[in-house]
Amino acid sequence: MNWNRKINFAECMEEQSCLIPCRKKKPFKKNLSKTFKRLIAQKAASLIKEKDVIFVDAGSTTAFLIKELERKDITVVTNSIHHAVQLVDKQIPTVIIGGGVKMTTDASIGGVALNQINQLHF
Repeated sequence: MNWNRKINFAECMEEQSCLIPCRKKKPFKKNLSKTFKRLIAQKAASLIKEKDVIFVDAGSTTAFLIKELERKDITVVTNSIHHAVQLVDKQIPTVIIGGGVKMTTDASIGGVALNQINQLHF
């Protein structure tokens, strides 16, 4: 596996930040509209190359990323039960991180999850 590329959502957000202004002064994450999240996901997907191995965290913005992924020769590592199911349905090779499950997000968390992630080198 090729663990050498890292796609940073923060960089994608900086490039797209002028497209959709936030209307209220709430924390940035809560102001992201579905349109903005889709734009971030499209930008991130465009940065993924053949043979890449990427980590996709649990979350609504990353859910949009999964919708953008075409069948490429990539592998996705995730701590999200929901994302793993969607990736497998798209026939994208998937590695799921184990550990305790966070009730609010269904994401793998805790020491076991951290130990597994620390063994990977992106």
